[in-house]
Amino acid sequence: MKDFRKVPPLGALSGSWKERRKEIRELLADQMYGREPETGYSVSADLKQAGDCEEYHINVQGEYGSHQYTAALWIPEKPGKKFPVIVYLGQGMKAEGKWKKPGERNMPPAFLLENGYAVALCEAGEIVKDDPALFPQGLVEALCGKKRTENSMGTLAGWALGMRIVISLLKKREDIDSGRIVAAGLSRLGKAALWCGACEEKIYMTVSFNSGCGGAAINRGKRDERLTQMMENFPHWLCRGMEQYKGADQEIPFDQHFLLALIAPRKLLVTSSTKDIWSDPYAEFLGLMYAQEAYKAGEKKGIDTWIWPPAGTLLAGDGAAYYLREGEHGVEEEDWRALDEFMKI
Repeated sequence: MKDFRKVPPLGALSGSWKERRKEIRELLADQMYGREPETGYSVSADLKQAGDCEEYHINVQGEYGSHQYTAALWIPEKPGKKFPVIVYLGQGMKAEGKWKKPGERNMPPAFLLENGYAVALCEAGEIVKDDPALFPQGLVEALCGKKRTENSMGTLAGWALGMRIVISLLKKREDIDSGRIVAAGLSRLGKAALWCGACEEKIYMTVSFNSGCGGAAINRGKRDERLTQMMENFPHWLCRGMEQYKGADQEIPFDQHFLLALIAPRKLLVTSSTKDIWSDPYAEFLGLMYAQEAYKAGEKKGIDTWIWPPAGTLLAGDGAAYYLREGEHGVEEEDWRALDEFMKI
């Protein structure tokens, strides 16, 4: 049955989707996630071997200083090939300063390497610490300074930019298939991965695991966490332009399907968990459905049904897909296998 909550329409998609897409991105940059500074930045990186992975030591020089962080890369043991790469924004992926191995706790599963994927990792806390008392900090401080303006980057946008910088380095490699880059993240980092996919049009597929409020979930009629709560609890995540809607988040002139629509017609996978009521799996499903119009405008197929699927079913078109898993908030091997299955469609 069709959902009847009063969700704002995406706009005039029968005209130029390219122009409408630009308008939506400008709107979300100004009022939700924040803008990159117009002054720009420069990037340098050193590549070193670190055990069984390669490690990028990245330096970003902005108007207000520099910031350093690292990223790790595992390449399958199949020389002479170009590999699709999954760029995963995570946390807790290091132990005593060293990267854990795929398959260990908080890491993507080892089967990805066995199935021919390269795996690149970004530790979110190295890009911008997730602490409102310290913000602006890290990459955001180097580019935007300490004084927050209405539309300067929030933490989510800082994480997304950190991912994009890593992606720009990976695209230069001869062993990476630059036409099959996947950006992925869990929970708050899934929100950042979606903004990364919205801003970087050369990403082949974007994946959000349980991204919830401020990510894939429609805010109108949402259960549990809503944007006003998120702004109160995590004021550093979004730009200050969002504060005008505090206490009136059901009246915001856009909703999260605007974010998902920016990724169209490229591949988009949203995963949910049945017991993750805080994220609201049904609201995440609705985010994809309300973004369906953008996929049609790009001559791609999304999920194209208002019927919420049972757990364990990948609901997929050639453009967008949804997967519901039994269980709690998080990411399990089952979710990664849904990614692998959708990648082949």
